[in-house]
Amino acid sequence: MIAGAGLALALTAAFPAGRAPAHELEVVVLAAGAVELSAAELRGASLALHPTVPDLAGGFTVLPGEARALPEGGVARLYVEPGTYAVAVTLRGRPAGLFEGGVEVLESLVEVRAGEAPTHLVLRSRPPDAPRGRLRVTMRAAGRVLPSGGFHLASPLTGTLLDPRPHHEGPRGVAQLEPLPCFEWIDLPVGAYFVLAAAPAADLSGIDWSRLAAPRVQVEIDPRIDRIATLAHLPGGELRLTLGAGGAPGAGVGASAARVCFQRQGEAVAWPLFGALALGESVRSPLLTAGDYQLFVRRAGEATGRIAARIAPGSVVEVRYAPGGSEEARMARLREGTEGTDGAELRLHARRRVALGGAEARAREELLRWEPTRTALVICDMWDDHWCAGAARRVAEMAGAVNEMAAAARARGVAILHAPSSVVAFYDGTPQRERARAARFAPTPRPLSTDERWGTTWCWPDPAREAAMPIDDSNMGCDCDPRCEIRDVWTRQIASIEIAPRDFITDDGQETYNVLAERGIDHVAIAGVHLNMCVLGRPFGIRQLVHMGKEVVLVRDLTDSMYDPRMAPFVSHFEGTDLVVAHVERYWCPTILSTDFTCRRSGFRFPR
Repeated sequence: MIAGAGLALALTAAFPAGRAPAHELEVVVLAAGAVELSAAELRGASLALHPTVPDLAGGFTVLPGEARALPEGGVARLYVEPGTYAVAVTLRGRPAGLFEGGVEVLESLVEVRAGEAPTHLVLRSRPPDAPRGRLRVTMRAAGRVLPSGGFHLASPLTGTLLDPRPHHEGPRGVAQLEPLPCFEWIDLPVGAYFVLAAAPAADLSGIDWSRLAAPRVQVEIDPRIDRIATLAHLPGGELRLTLGAGGAPGAGVGASAARVCFQRQGEAVAWPLFGALALGESVRSPLLTAGDYQLFVRRAGEATGRIAARIAPGSVVEVRYAPGGSEEARMARLREGTEGTDGAELRLHARRRVALGGAEARAREELLRWEPTRTALVICDMWDDHWCAGAARRVAEMAGAVNEMAAAARARGVAILHAPSSVVAFYDGTPQRERARAARFAPTPRPLSTDERWGTTWCWPDPAREAAMPIDDSNMGCDCDPRCEIRDVWTRQIASIEIAPRDFITDDGQETYNVLAERGIDHVAIAGVHLNMCVLGRPFGIRQLVHMGKEVVLVRDLTDSMYDPRMAPFVSHFEGTDLVVAHVERYWCPTILSTDFTCRRSGFRFPR
């Protein structure tokens, strides 16, 4: 424990009435190298505790928090309800800090569990000589590049404003913070940032700013790449939100007031929208960029409410929210509201994992809208047999569900590519095989891998992009006892998966790209086995497809791994597969469930 004054905060307003917060969270702030910060370095420092709410993918959304002064000594003690929180500490003007006198933000996630000893969180700043990269921001509006403009930077986990320039005394909200200039290179520490458009300069005449929404983008600073981010002001729409029954109009803000924040699809941060909305009151939002949103309504003594809304350019979307009701019921209604399709459009509930603010990668859901005729489904290595008896059994168990998904996708206009590696010769002379061969040659955007493994070319792991595989498959992953002998046993794709007349058959990277290019396919879903090997590494697999510039999703309930629980990390076979799925979501592409195509209530599960 580091000596210093404590800050005790009883955060009762954010939690249901009648439940007294009684769990201690201690936050300790240190400089790089676990060095205690001086009183001068802590002057003007603040701490904000951001509550989170679960999303539909098992991840979380970070809600706005309130900043309070950080006490002398850099130690804060808070008393909170159990749950997951994002903690953000803002340091201002440190002469030897990461931002050399600017505004630095330290943030992390922390889980406070019921019935346990006090939770301790240590936030350490990075050293001033941490790796850095360069960023240049450009601005577009009304279809043209603007000659000038400004932007703000915000932290990736909580959206807290930061500034790489020397700090000047005074409040540092958006209204007071002088924008950074566009079109100039700035040096930033490696990591993720939000880039927010500042208010347009008055001399940018000829543009009707009242019709354009201010954009924001997230960027990743890399020391090897000069990053360019474009803030494009686009037509937006508005929300008219009415806080419904439960009080009379004009009842005042008091205890019944609601705070409303909004989250755009694909982001993990919810941004403030309305500060104090009274029951019966109706308010209109500023312009929001067109897209799908969730609104979060927070009132004292109630669970956080959710509203799904879609904003179209020029629209005013009327939303009415009635306080009360359970969190579970709102989650269920939200799921029902986002299932299905709009006409022929595919709506895929994708999940990816994002590491924000140095925290562990967490799941984040996004809704993808794909045109079926520009989409392909690749079925990888679903052979008729396997040298590992356990692997062969699981393929047979999964094949019916793969066939059901392929049939549903085919009926929607999705192209189906069957890829039983090393045995496509079985299908020589069939229309499906010859159709893949006959596709017009198309040059790939980058050279295809020429390394070979197991009968095809192979894309090996890319250490510059991905960490080591989370499971040890060096023994080839057979989980049988005794282990099976490795031998060639497969001859074709398993017969229970239909190969329809208009499908394609190939295991070749160039042929795959030719088929996709000829049909104008930009989006690819991939299912099959085995995820830690062929689904990632084959010439039609995830790594190669991503390198080709395709937008890829893995069907996570229709895959399996070659993993032996007797090898590290010594978890069950299915837990090992889940770890590889998380690896793919973190480093390569999002994942979906087959239910996005089959409309079943739940995805496929192996008998366990």
